[in-house]
Amino acid sequence: MLYYKNSIAKETGTLVVKNKIIAALLSKVVSSAVYNSAVKYMSGSDNEDTDLKKLIRRAEQGELSAQQLLGDMYYSGDNVEKDYAQACKWYKLAADQGNCQAQATLADMYYQGEGVRQDQTIALNLYEAAANQGDMRAQYMVGNMYLKGIGTPKDPAKAFIWFEKSANQGATPAEYSLGYMYHSGEGVVKDYEQAHKWLKKAADKDDSAAQYTLGVMYYHGQGVEVDYKKAFMLFYKAAGHGDADAMHDLATMYLNGEGTMKNQANGLRWHKKAAEHSNTSSQYYLGLKYFYGEGVEKDSKQALMWFEKAANLGNAEAQGMVGSIYYLGRAGVMNFKLAHEWFEKGAKQDDPNALVGLASMYYEDVYLVRDYTKAFEYFIRAARQNAAPAQYRVGYMLYYGQGVEQDFYQAFEWLNKAAIQEEDRAYVLLGTMYFRGDGVRQDYNKAFEWYEKAAYSSDAVGQVKLAQMYVKGHGCEKSNVKAYQWFNRASLLDSAAAVFELDVLVKEMTDDELKEVGLKK
Repeated sequence: MLYYKNSIAKETGTLVVKNKIIAALLSKVVSSAVYNSAVKYMSGSDNEDTDLKKLIRRAEQGELSAQQLLGDMYYSGDNVEKDYAQACKWYKLAADQGNCQAQATLADMYYQGEGVRQDQTIALNLYEAAANQGDMRAQYMVGNMYLKGIGTPKDPAKAFIWFEKSANQGATPAEYSLGYMYHSGEGVVKDYEQAHKWLKKAADKDDSAAQYTLGVMYYHGQGVEVDYKKAFMLFYKAAGHGDADAMHDLATMYLNGEGTMKNQANGLRWHKKAAEHSNTSSQYYLGLKYFYGEGVEKDSKQALMWFEKAANLGNAEAQGMVGSIYYLGRAGVMNFKLAHEWFEKGAKQDDPNALVGLASMYYEDVYLVRDYTKAFEYFIRAARQNAAPAQYRVGYMLYYGQGVEQDFYQAFEWLNKAAIQEEDRAYVLLGTMYFRGDGVRQDYNKAFEWYEKAAYSSDAVGQVKLAQMYVKGHGCEKSNVKAYQWFNRASLLDSAAAVFELDVLVKEMTDDELKEVGLKK
């Protein structure tokens, strides 16, 4: 769309689980001193080479602690060369004996494909084995995999059960996830009170995703009183941790003066930070600012750069804008091929601008072969999204039967919708329909009203039509003077019809009428 609406985070149904850095969750921190002391304890020796051989021998004999320790050593490269294949071998032996830590770590390896072929299903089975023994990290991972459908079909209800187990043991990512599910109503009945409880636990531990979502709750008054100051502070904390959505919403609050003093400079600064962190809404926002020169110097090339960044990340509105810029040559480059490509991408996501752009290419025979049927299909998809230019074009095509069976009644409905949104191109055709009685009862007064609206919108055709109404006295008091004035205004817009009508009218005007308009016989 060509109009940007500031909006804090969408309502809960559109919230998505913030991606946690799985690698961080799966990481291992192993102390060299711990290994050294463990090996010496088992062998009674200070010779590391001998210790390692004895440790391997004990592991081969089925000693669980030795198997686990060897897995850790090879996984981390502590006192041995890092070797994921060897780590996997020893972890598997320990896991087969029911060792919880080995099961969880082996699951990590299958999850990431370290030393083994990546297999999310095997990873899930191993995580579940560890989770059933009470490992809170494994419980979180099981929940995450069921929630996202990794290694298993999506099952939010099962995800909720595992998140709850993990959260009850104090696992911060699980506390956030549990809060998110209560907040969105995914996998459990929506409950803002419970959402607030769990999100606050995670937020108090500096979890940025929880801080952000809790901020959304305070902004919208979800289960709590609306409190812009708390929302602002929570967004500020999350933004400080690099949360791009929080940066975007913080920018919006600065621009609107919500929870803080209105500050355009800070708003723009945070939008730039969010944009640099790949927040497509902020990238699109910056594109609009540079495109229209609002708050920044107008710069079509800068606008295109930000629009393209957002478009390449899948932002449908930006895709439509990129297409429009290439179609109209607004950044100094007219490229119909690129315009078509971007319009198609945006149209697949039902972006109104992209739909109108693609329809226009079919309608106007630009790059694409003229095809009114296809043009109508795209126009009506945009019209149903309340895009006024598309509503006008749908009405126009229905009126004239272009690409669709002629239908005056439907044409009137769509043209009226467009006119309500001040799409001035619809005014003339609505006037004509009332003038002729096409799809409506003939009504010169109504026709006059619509022609007058078109005329005052600097539509040359509307000015000619209005002047003709004054000549005949249709829907108004007959007036050659007013007719002359409107024909004259239309002629200044290079209307050939107006020039012709003026010549005819002048010959019929009285001396007094000519004098009134500043002419002589």
